[in-house]
Amino acid sequence: MTRTGLSIEFPAEVHRERDTWVASCPQLHVASQGSSAAEAIAMLREALALFIEGCCEQGILDRVLAESGLETAGREGPQTLKSPQTPL
Repeated sequence: MTRTGLSIEFPAEVHRERDTWVASCPQLHVASQGSSAAEAIAMLREALALFIEGCCEQGILDRVLAESGLETAGREGPQTLKSPQTPL
């Protein structure tokens, strides 16, 4: 696997459900959980990385981002995904 200089910001929501913390990126329908808010966010970051990797492997990342309302902020150098909501 080749790593690139891709920098990504995703909007995230974090809330507690009984004894579990849930972190999600609603635009991409990706979620994870943990025993603390910090752990849930860390797990969400990992889940998002795997999701993006899968989209890249399938050649559908641009389509998925467009359908989710996220957009890339330029094609030269490191890329950042922008969203109008609070980034992760």
